[in-house]
Amino acid sequence: MNTTTKMIEIINYIDRNDLKAKHRYRPYVYKRCYLYNMLRQEGLTFSQIGSLFNKNHATVLHGLKTHQDLMAVKDHIYLEYVEELRVIFDNHSENYDLIYDILNCYCLQNLKKIKMRIRNNLYKDISLPEHIV
Repeated sequence: MNTTTKMIEIINYIDRNDLKAKHRYRPYVYKRCYLYNMLRQEGLTFSQIGSLFNKNHATVLHGLKTHQDLMAVKDHIYLEYVEELRVIFDNHSENYDLIYDILNCYCLQNLKKIKMRIRNNLYKDISLPEHIV
């Protein structure tokens, strides 16, 4: 995915998932932090990133610090919330074990995660018919 296409996809994702809203709900905050980092790596300034989310540059700076801190300790909650973004934008290629995920599924959120992994063909040793993907 080239830089222009990636930027368009990120902006579309922001709009589709209501990340401009003033939610302080953890999934929204964590996804914004992750996207702040991606956009910063693409060369955008703090102000440019902030304008995409209707935030100021200080909020973006704080979000980048949060991202770095959580990634440094490999926070499993953070990684779970941003897994979808990693799959979509980072060509995340880790293969997961479907049987393990099903046996350890304890809530609706885990079922959604399994569904997302199936759609993105992230399970090892499984081939899906085209009508499922």
